[in-house]
Parts: sequence; structure tokens; C-alpha cells
Amino acid sequence: MIFVRDFDKLFCLILLLVSSAAPAAFGQDEDSSLPSAEEVMDQHILAVGGYELLESLSSTHVVWTCSKGEKVWRYEGWKVPGQQFSRRLHNGELEYEYGCVVSESPGKWAKLSGVAWRQRSGNTVSMHRGAELQSWLRDTCVMAGNVHWSEAYKSTRCVGTAKINNVNCYHLECVGHDEVLSDRYYDMQTGYLIRHKGVDQKAAGAVVTRTYSDHEKQGDIVVAKTLTSSSERGTYIWKLEKFEYDEELDMGLFIVPDQVRIAVDEMNSRLKVSSSENSSNEFSQDRASDVE
Repeated sequence: MIFVRDFDKLFCLILLLVSSAAPAAFGQDEDSSLPSAEEVMDQHILAVGGYELLESLSSTHVVWTCSKGEKVWRYEGWKVPGQQFSRRLHNGELEYEYGCVVSESPGKWAKLSGVAWRQRSGNTVSMHRGAELQSWLRDTCVMAGNVHWSEAYKSTRCVGTAKINNVNCYHLECVGHDEVLSDRYYDMQTGYLIRHKGVDQKAAGAVVTRTYSDHEKQGDIVVAKTLTSSSERGTYIWKLEKFEYDEELDMGLFIVPDQVRIAVDEMNSRLKVSSSENSSNEFSQDRASDVE
């Protein structure tokens, strides 16, 4: 009987050793052959410009054309830390103006607060609210969001590899503070972001797959000149026409129009809530017809 008890102990010890030596067989999902999420993101940040440069950008100025079938839009946007302003034109006519002002230090993604808005050419004002507001506020971090990527997620891990358009990629699984899952794919060789898939609050909560290509160096920063955005609402092709940074911008661009200020005050007074609460039905319906 003593021998049997000792044998049981020995069997348990062997089982414990085997479990630690074979993580895949016993439910441990970490693959030791894969890099960590931190290593993948470190490669990416260094590849596109480096920590110091991306975090120190004082401004960006970009121009995109966006097409879906025969429809073509033109976007022009300006950003400084904490503020952004952009315009959308169709057939040369102004359709929308967008703005966003952050009341907290940009870069602290989990603590951002402020207001984001858009104004139709006919002076109809809409507010971004809830998760969509947070998405717009994060854009005001210029490109520092690449450096502070970990603040945007509750957890991030490298779960495997995948081939995207014949490019071998590391697959990162990212869980946001709102528990929403997204997937990012980075070129194993260059470190460039090749694809991002996840729920996009700016596209009325649709699952959007964005594929990046034609990476090119603009000054000391590498940017993708082509973006293909696909969802149940269709496929949009974005082409980068201009990318400039650290230029002196006209700060008058970021002055919030009087009509927008009035709309913000009326909204807060009527709803008696802060701009970080749940989205309004009025805005969600308006946004559903917008370009991704």
C-alpha cells in the first residue's frame, strides 16, 4: 500500500512536468516560436519612423481621394495635438466639415474627453458620442497613437501568422477597454501594418476590414498610399495624394464655428449628460449613410 501511494505521487509529479513541457497540449495558448505583441509593435514603430519622431510630431496635413464605383470624394485634413479639422468634397462641392477638440492631454487614450462634431454644408450639425466620440478624439493624437498603442487596448497578443495578399504577417489579437475585439496583421519582414479588421464606430458600428498597400517614405515617415476599406456597405478605395508633417498650420482652422458651439450647448443642456455617454439615435442614423 505504501508503494501504491508513492507511485501515485510519482505519477502526479510526472504529469506536472509533462504539462509544463507541453503547453499546447494542456491549453496554454502562447506559442514560444512567436514574438510578443510588444516585439511586433516595436518593429512596426521603428519601421515607420521611430518612437522619438512619431511622438514629437507637431502637425500633419493630408489629402485623400476616396472612390466607390463612379463616386469620388476628396478629403483634406489638418491635425495638431489635441485638435483636428477636415473637409469632405464631392464633385468639387463642400459636403461636410469635421472638427474635434480634446480637453485632456492627447496620448492618454483611456482618459480622453472633449467634443467632436461634423457640419453639413447646409449648416446641419451632428455630434459624435459614446464610443464613436472616443474614436474621433484618439485621432487628435496625430501619430503618437502608434507609440502609445498599448493604452488603446485592455490586452494584446500575437496569436499566429497569416498570409495577406501574398505577404507573410504576424497576427495580433487586440481587445479594447470596451471588450471589442480587433485583428491587426503586420508584415513579418518590414513591420508595416497590412490589415486591420474590427468594429468601426465611425462606420455606424459595422465590421470593417482595411487593407494597406503601396507603402512609401514621405520625409522620414513611411505611410501607406493605398487603403482598401471593405464592409457590408461596400468597398471604398482611398488614395493618398499628400502627406506633410511638422509644418506651420493656420490655427484658425481649429476654431469651432459658432453654430457648432450653440449646438453643443443645446445638446448638453437638453440631455444633461456629458459628451462621453451613449450615442444618440439621431446621429447614428445620420452616420449610417456616410463614407467609411
